[in-house]
Parts: sequence; C-alpha cells; structure tokens
Amino acid sequence: MKTKHRIKLVLVLAMIVYIGQSSAYSQAFCALRDPNRSIGRLFPSFTKFRSITATVSRDDVQELESLTGLKCDPREFGRHQLYAVFDEEKIIGFAQSRSELVDWGMAEIIVSTDPQGAFRGFCFQRCRSSQRKKVESETVQKLLQHRKKEDFIALLKESNLSEFQNEAGLGSESAELLHGVLLGIAKMQALMLTIWKEDIDALLSEQRKDSEN
Repeated sequence: MKTKHRIKLVLVLAMIVYIGQSSAYSQAFCALRDPNRSIGRLFPSFTKFRSITATVSRDDVQELESLTGLKCDPREFGRHQLYAVFDEEKIIGFAQSRSELVDWGMAEIIVSTDPQGAFRGFCFQRCRSSQRKKVESETVQKLLQHRKKEDFIALLKESNLSEFQNEAGLGSESAELLHGVLLGIAKMQALMLTIWKEDIDALLSEQRKDSEN
C-alpha cells in the first residue's frame, strides 16, 4: 500500500472512531471559533451578526439527501449555527462553518452567501492540506461567485471537477481538497433551503417591511 493511501486510511479510521465516541462531534466541527474575525474576513463591511441555531435531525438529513442527491452521514450533523450578517440594519449575507474529510484530515471551511443563498466566498478555518492556498485563491473564488446549489452539485461530477480545475489552473493534486470545499458549500446551501428556510424568510420579510416604512 502506498504511503499516502496508508496515511489517509489511518485518518479515516481515526475520524470514524472519534465520531462514534463523541456526541459533540457536529457541534465541534460546525462552529466559528472567532465569529467576529471569521465573518470580517468574508464581509469586511459588516457591523453585526445574528446566529440562528437549529438541530439537524435524521429526517432532515434524509430530506437533504433527497434534495441534493448527495450521501450524508447523520453523525456529521446535529446542532448547527447559521450566521445572518448585517451592515447596520441591512442583511448582506449568511455564513456557516462546514467540515469535510479531505486529503489531510478534516478541513473546516467557512462559507458565505448573499441574502438569496448564492455563493459569495469562503476561507479555511482549519486545513492541513498543502493545497490550501491554491484552492483558496482569488481565481477559484471568482470562478465560483454567484453560483447556487445546483451548480455546485454539478461541479462535483468527476468530469466537471476536472474541467473546473483546468479553468482555475489547479493540478490534479488539488482535486480532493477542491471536492471537499464544493461539497461543503452545496450542503450549506441545501440546509439554507430546508432547516433554515423559515428563519431566513422571516428575516428578509422583516427587512422588506422596514425598508417600506
């Protein structure tokens, strides 16, 4: 067995053991460790944020799988927080931390969207991959701008992923990390359309009313 594959197998087995032993897994890996700093990186003009907490049940996971066609492990979910981001009283977007297993363990990815849920940007909260800077580059971010859930799910197909890598100037060694990022973004956008939909609709409706007065 090649050394890289052996290391990855050990990491996968370690994560399986950790998930099985820790009921706090989903909480530990979906939190913004420093919300003001993290949100400030993605929304430089923000003045405040509001967190919305929801518990993702097994039924929610089944709905998520049905909506996306992506296989999910119910243990990766649980209590999750979505951050509504404001510039004064105006909602300028949402942020959430997602974690995915990539080439060197778990990568914690902070994803931001616009108020309608289209992709805005991302940064890594934690990532040990040597491909981190390349995948987090401005070129990649610009190519992903304004895309929605369906776009990211389509990009996860091997042929589309390879084509996107070429367009972004990434080598094949970036494939696993890039796949993890795209997967995390797609899951966040899907959760915004399911468990957080009512909360988001209420916030946007409240803002529309305020602007009309």
